[in-house]
Amino acid sequence: MSGPITAYPGPASAIMPQAIGPPKHPKLRVTLRCDAGRLAGDVYDLGPGDVFPRDSVFLQLVVEGGDGKPVATDGDGFLEVHAAGWKQEGYLWRVRWRRQPDAVRYRLERLGPDGQMLRTSAPATC
Repeated sequence: MSGPITAYPGPASAIMPQAIGPPKHPKLRVTLRCDAGRLAGDVYDLGPGDVFPRDSVFLQLVVEGGDGKPVATDGDGFLEVHAAGWKQEGYLWRVRWRRQPDAVRYRLERLGPDGQMLRTSAPATC
């Protein structure tokens, strides 16, 4: 059993040191490729605590030269996004589309909180 919680009046102050981690502003990079007949990508970006929670789409897959509507987005159950950890270039997010791609060129896009595209990959096809 624990003791009582003690509170002190006045402004809040840190009593535990903040963890020193990778830089807060890594170089944002998005790649897309064909891997065993499926589209897969890597996104070097901010870490999970700086990206989530959010009410908007983080990543989307679009057909190059199409109508601009995404064929998959994070959270739709078809575009898998996996947190892979900090790398030298930033936090690595692994992306895999669970559907068989058509013979068209796709781009993976990283979107900001306002829905605007921040970075896009080079086109890829399978």
